[in-house]
Amino acid sequence: MDPLAYREYIAAMYTNPKNTFIEADIVPDEFYTHIGFSSAEEFKRIRNAFVCVGQTYIDVSIMVNMHLAANEIYDSPLGNQLWQGLAMAKLKNSVLKEHILDLTKSSDEDYEKFSEFFFCGAGENTELHNKFIPPFWQIEDEIYFCPAIVPTLLGARNLLISIQNNKIKKKKYKYDNMISKLFEPALLRRAKSHFEAHGFETAFEKNFEGGEIDLLAYCKKSHSIITIQAKATLYAESARMAIRLGDRVLEGIDQTIRFDMLDKNSKEALYKKAFPEIKNTEGVNHLRAILTNSGFGTTFSWEKLEEHNITPINCNILRNILPHCESLPDLPQKVSQFIQRAKTEIEFDETTKLFDLPGHTIYQRHVEPLGMKKLFDAQYWGE
Repeated sequence: MDPLAYREYIAAMYTNPKNTFIEADIVPDEFYTHIGFSSAEEFKRIRNAFVCVGQTYIDVSIMVNMHLAANEIYDSPLGNQLWQGLAMAKLKNSVLKEHILDLTKSSDEDYEKFSEFFFCGAGENTELHNKFIPPFWQIEDEIYFCPAIVPTLLGARNLLISIQNNKIKKKKYKYDNMISKLFEPALLRRAKSHFEAHGFETAFEKNFEGGEIDLLAYCKKSHSIITIQAKATLYAESARMAIRLGDRVLEGIDQTIRFDMLDKNSKEALYKKAFPEIKNTEGVNHLRAILTNSGFGTTFSWEKLEEHNITPINCNILRNILPHCESLPDLPQKVSQFIQRAKTEIEFDETTKLFDLPGHTIYQRHVEPLGMKKLFDAQYWGE
């Protein structure tokens, strides 16, 4: 089947706002221009056009499936003929490119930039343990793709992974430097806006002997200050990534403890530097938090957060919790209650998997959340 035969259908889908791609807000607009797109909007336009092409193929497949079921011809020669090939699409790159550019009015340069990250040739990106599956495979002028998973593979997270896992691209785009230069400041700006929107004063990046506080928020009503360490992290999609995420959280915990170990005068000096309008820093109620783009790692890192009385926050948690905090000291308990409430909205299927290898056996605890859409319906998501 040629999905581009349904050009009017694709165009109508592309212009319908309800089909806009929704994902976690983890990539600042500046990063898209840094890697060569003319703007973040151009990336998103091209991405949405590809999603519409894939979705059209899926919609036609559903209609074929309904036809086979209604006429009870699944196992007939005609049924096999109609069903063959619908799992994989194949298009000429030149034809696909012409259609995408006509749909988006984007430049040739932006299309080629998009293909640099999402089109892969034979032998490229074969190490799937790196958690990057290319959305499109290019063999000469033919583009192969699985329509059912195209939307999943065109997220900004996959864009980052495509750079992170490629030594040449990682060096070319100075990826590691960009995380601290662009990603953490963007995360901090978003968190800052949440605190200020609910009446709390904020201050960025204040140094102390032996470290730095990324963000501070002051509550005049309760004479409280929360010190926040930020870790701009991708959300984990494997056990290995969860461990790496946990390591970043442990770094933030270590920085928090370093500040806790300062003497009283040093702490008060930093408070005054951050909030000069505070006349008296005596008796400030000090709260602590770790801020990430996503989660907080493994059981080990979560236990460390609890052990040191450090509140886990991300911008989605702040969006849900701050409207219900009369003062800053309410935050830790409200966050804990929110996490427990979110966990009760979904079910978990837990199984143990055994892998017998020469000389040893691996026992893997596999936990799969079910019914995640309930969190979306409860409007717990949003950033």
